Amino acid sequence: MRFGPRIFLLFSFILLLFAGCAFPRPESGAQCIMEQGFTCEPARLFNGTNGTTYLDFTFGTTQAQRIVVWEAACTLAPPQPQDEKNGLNVSGNVVLAPGSAHRFAVQCKDGYAPVSSAAGNFTGYVTLWYNYENDLDYTITRQETGNVSGTIGG
Repeated sequence: MRFGPRIFLLFSFILLLFAGCAFPRPESGAQCIMEQGFTCEPARLFNGTNGTTYLDFTFGTTQAQRIVVWEAACTLAPPQPQDEKNGLNVSGNVVLAPGSAHRFAVQCKDGYAPVSSAAGNFTGYVTLWYNYENDLDYTITRQETGNVSGTIGG
């Protein structure tokens, strides 16, 4: 009886098992791309308990001055002016210093209707409305929009 092939197979199995534990696959996430000076990763699309899709992302800034984030939204179509009132009202207004970031989770919408959370691919937009902390008129907000794509996870 030859043990060489059996030992080789056992050794190969243990090696594959170890490789799977030592190098786990990264969690499937979404790709989020914004213009220079802003970041929106890591990002993840997931199913909410209410049957709709949410985008969980970390918004960062490398702007030279502090910004105040007023609103965040996830939409299927490019954002329209009225979308500013259709997103997530950021309670307490998030103030970000240069080089800092804040995590948001927003419900994705198609117009005013929530996006169904059927598993599959998602392509849309993430938009944040903000002001520089030293802006004189906060009623005129600035807008930063990024592209989001990925698979909706659990």
